[in-house]
Amino acid sequence: MKPVIHSLVNNDGARIEMPAWCQGEKGWGNLAHPNVYTADSTQQYPVSTKYYEGERRFRYTKYVGVSAPAIHTGLAATTGEDLLGKFLFPIGFPVTYASTYTYGVEGTKIVEVDTLVRAVEQVTDYYSGGWMNGKDTERPSRMFFRRIVKHDYSAAKTYGGADKTVVGTFEVDQNIVTGFTAMALSIVPNPFKRTVWQDAHNNWQYNASHGASMVNNPAANTWIWLQDLGPMGCNHCGGPGYGGDEAAETKYVVLGDGSITVMIDQTVSYGYHQIAGYSLPNAITETGTGETEQKPIIWVCVGNGGV
Repeated sequence: MKPVIHSLVNNDGARIEMPAWCQGEKGWGNLAHPNVYTADSTQQYPVSTKYYEGERRFRYTKYVGVSAPAIHTGLAATTGEDLLGKFLFPIGFPVTYASTYTYGVEGTKIVEVDTLVRAVEQVTDYYSGGWMNGKDTERPSRMFFRRIVKHDYSAAKTYGGADKTVVGTFEVDQNIVTGFTAMALSIVPNPFKRTVWQDAHNNWQYNASHGASMVNNPAANTWIWLQDLGPMGCNHCGGPGYGGDEAAETKYVVLGDGSITVMIDQTVSYGYHQIAGYSLPNAITETGTGETEQKPIIWVCVGNGGV
């Protein structure tokens, strides 16, 4: 691993910030300022790279297609239509492994997990940049959490003195303090490695959005920028009102298809939805036309201290 060192210096109010290194990404050290409204057919930055421009923040992700949202089992690699300003969602299959499948080498950064159950996991780097969380069943009070730096896959491998199959070898960010052979682990991929648009509201609760698309019609398997913080125009707003009407609503929530709606106190069901952001003073709210005008400007905050 070659470290990437760069100064966080604003150029005309904007800058690129590289993420922590992980295996399998491209574009390390690319500090060129992007046009966030265009998609890249080839990867230009590591996923989860941050781009700051004034008050706005964007995150780099791979858009993989449209998901018929039965927990993302109906993925179709197709172009997403009219997605500018619409919130997208990470796609990933976090898996919890029984304690008999895990092995951590004390004093090293290596964790081995065998019998990877999903086909998508049986590929090198599927989990690179993600996280693992666990509790040692031999020591119930000892917790374990690490960032995954590398994920290598082997169809067969010997470790811990035994022959194993479909093995994930993980390098984590910090040495293992106490080795383990029986720890229950949850393994989660980096949310920016694979992003989808959900074309319906079902199962929205399984994955919170990590930002709104800046590309209107991204082709599947291209790299795009998501906005997760700062002022943004929303052309996908619906529901009982659009903000700024007689109830003086200021809070917006994310719906399962990536659109937003006003959160009205009396509408209890919206209290379970992810907060998209808050209204900014603009012509819609100031003129009282929010009840019929679908184009509010909001301060997006899905990434404010989040992913």
